[in-house]
Amino acid sequence: MDMELENKYSKMKSEFRKNFATEILPIIQETDKERIKIRDKIIYLYVFFSILGLLIVIYGFLDDMLSYGINPSTLVVLLMILYFFGVFVPKSFQTHKTEIFKLEMRQRIISAIGLYAGGLSWYPNEYKDPTILKKVHLTNPNKEQEVKINDVSQGEFEGVELEIINATYIENSKDVFKGTIVVIDINKDFKCHTILAPYGQINWEKELEHQTFEDEFRKKYDIFTDNNEKAKNLITAEFINRLNEIKKISNAENISCAFIAERVVIAIQKSSTHSFYGETTSLFKPLESHKKYFQMFDEFLSIVKLIDYFKLNERIGM
Repeated sequence: MDMELENKYSKMKSEFRKNFATEILPIIQETDKERIKIRDKIIYLYVFFSILGLLIVIYGFLDDMLSYGINPSTLVVLLMILYFFGVFVPKSFQTHKTEIFKLEMRQRIISAIGLYAGGLSWYPNEYKDPTILKKVHLTNPNKEQEVKINDVSQGEFEGVELEIINATYIENSKDVFKGTIVVIDINKDFKCHTILAPYGQINWEKELEHQTFEDEFRKKYDIFTDNNEKAKNLITAEFINRLNEIKKISNAENISCAFIAERVVIAIQKSSTHSFYGETTSLFKPLESHKKYFQMFDEFLSIVKLIDYFKLNERIGM
């Protein structure tokens, strides 16, 4: 790695850690106070509506229950009333408030962290291309898939636009991908479709030619491409090291990548025990975990390193 770049990343990390307590932590603490207020409101709602439901049941059906006992149809009505007031109403409020809180948290905390990762600016965005993995053939392009988008952030680093999408792809009621998709624009004239994936993961590719390389760093991967020379130049030892760094920092099970239509698409497959990349926390869990935010910074920095490696901010050939 270029020593100048290594020093740059070291300095960025050092600056972030040095300023965390004074610049980032107060934002986290303030946001956590709001989380507690929202959490308490939700708890009060559960208690209030549960009591309300019980009162309606007691006063509305007490005479019938004392006179005739509880017949099956009455029992169904009672359970529906209790569910509506005790669960449905407060749960709907909780879901609504959680989404608003996640949005606010991203705007405050993740934006603050992103500024230290090379000046990344972050703002929420609705992803307009939810089937991106299918389009670039990182999931099977010939199968019907349901896509659930959990969270989207859009950012910019030195003129390069990127998006981070936390999503689940479902095929025949089974998760075929659950994790994070990073889409990075390429400010270059790039007309090549190349896919890199762990060996044996992709068994559906028919349009692109399957390439095999004897190099030690490439033999663990399947590489599909419509331009063998470009693929050889793209999939270098340094590039695979960068991908492996993202995989390690993100606690990923697998990582795959596609180059297509002036975009780099990275699919970070998560295990069931790890959260999504930069995922916001629950309303019922405290926000103050230094380790969580240091990891988030390292995740952002690993993307910055990839942008630097390919010089994606420069309009020259790859």
